[in-house]
Amino acid sequence: MEKDVIYVAKPKKIDILLIFYWSIPFIAIFLFSIIFNQIWVLLWIPVIVIVFITFFPREYLILGDRIRIVCNLYKKDILYNDIKYIDECSVSKAMLNSMFRAITFMTSLKEVVYIDRGRGKFLIQISPQDSQRFIEEIKKMKNI
Repeated sequence: MEKDVIYVAKPKKIDILLIFYWSIPFIAIFLFSIIFNQIWVLLWIPVIVIVFITFFPREYLILGDRIRIVCNLYKKDILYNDIKYIDECSVSKAMLNSMFRAITFMTSLKEVVYIDRGRGKFLIQISPQDSQRFIEEIKKMKNI
């Protein structure tokens, strides 16, 4: 663990709605392979599973100068200077953002925290267990 850890937040447990949402690419690939008789397309399913495992979050750390999202095989750092806005968003907004303009490290669609990094950068969406406290800690560190 890092020396300057201010707060550690674990991700929420996976909810059923998110499992359904994540299953859409698998269903689409399966239907495409059957409709167009292209069984080789099914080979993409293990690739997608590996990507999900790689970017599945284990914890969200608030450090002295940044937020660190720790996934199974990947770490993402967000400097406080890059954060323009941070708040919770609704289920519909979280789903819409994740389709079009967000990098998503969430395990639940309830109480999703989104981090706006300004113009030209994707939003970051996460789902810490205590989202209100997570936001408060970041605002304290950033002096918002």
